[in-house]
Amino acid sequence: MKYQQTRFRPRFFAAATAIMLSATSCGLLKEPDPGTSPAGTAEAARLLAQLPSLEETEAAVNTVLLQMAAIGTELSPGLSWVSKTAPYRIGCDKPFDNTNGEKTIMSMHSSPPMPDDDWPAFRVKSQEIAESYGKIEVIYGDEGKGRDKVNFRSDDGAGFNISNQGETVISAGTPCRLPEHVGKDQVTYTPIVPTTATTAPQPTTTTGGGW
Repeated sequence: MKYQQTRFRPRFFAAATAIMLSATSCGLLKEPDPGTSPAGTAEAARLLAQLPSLEETEAAVNTVLLQMAAIGTELSPGLSWVSKTAPYRIGCDKPFDNTNGEKTIMSMHSSPPMPDDDWPAFRVKSQEIAESYGKIEVIYGDEGKGRDKVNFRSDDGAGFNISNQGETVISAGTPCRLPEHVGKDQVTYTPIVPTTATTAPQPTTTTGGGW
């Protein structure tokens, strides 16, 4: 078997070295972010210990999700809701990133999507339902025929999203909270891979919203 010989090119090597040094000096090669400091983490953990558990918050957020699905079906009886994935949990953002806090993500889908004529009313009703959870900020996505997206962001960190892009999707995420099984004095977050929520019902196909 013959191997192709490669000639060493000093100029190429020097240029490549220069590029790597330039990238390093420009900050492209950085050390991993260590996250919130131990003192900041301890303070964040104390705050989480004073808040409702993740399971309690999941129930409240899930109620909003189901109410949005119900009003969607009321406006467009042809919708058929299904949870494609079970609710799952992820770690929290700063300053809770090094605590045992978690957030739960959940969603419901309907295909075919809501008719465009029904979307404005659904958007208004969904906002009213989101406001029943708490004070919210309304963030609009790109709007146009079949391309509507709206995010209702609560001041406690919860988020509710509705979209109508090929299918109608209602999704929600809880704010960072401590699961019930976690001791209030524990401050480190260990899991890297999202874990499946154990308290939320498994996905089922429904016609009026539900897990």
